[in-house]
Amino acid sequence: MDNTTKQILEIVTGIQEQMATKDDIKFMATKDDIKFMATKDDIKFMATKDDIKFMATKDDIKFMATKDDIKFMATKDDINSVKNEIEEMRMEFQKQISENTKAIVELSEQIRNVLGYAKEIDMLMVRVSVIEKHIGIK
Repeated sequence: MDNTTKQILEIVTGIQEQMATKDDIKFMATKDDIKFMATKDDIKFMATKDDIKFMATKDDIKFMATKDDIKFMATKDDINSVKNEIEEMRMEFQKQISENTKAIVELSEQIRNVLGYAKEIDMLMVRVSVIEKHIGIK
């Protein structure tokens, strides 16, 4: 074999050694994989090093609520139901307060009438007392 052929074989052998094998290639991304990879535009919105330092740590996560903890918590529907019940109760209380206020006003007028009668009774007692003295009963 001449020198040139040897050099060519050495080059081809070197290329073959650096080439990927079938096993190497099976772990490479396919065209389907690539369409799900992040684009330059996607990367703009990814977390930065500064963002990451504020993220939860493993120690933080230990103290977070679990699914079991959360399953007994109130849902939005539960909260809305309670809000509606409270609103109904508030309206009922407001109605009762209005009714009580009207009743107090009526009682106040009745008390004024009674006080008016008391004055009349006092005046009549004075007259009766004068008549009793005149007749000589007292």
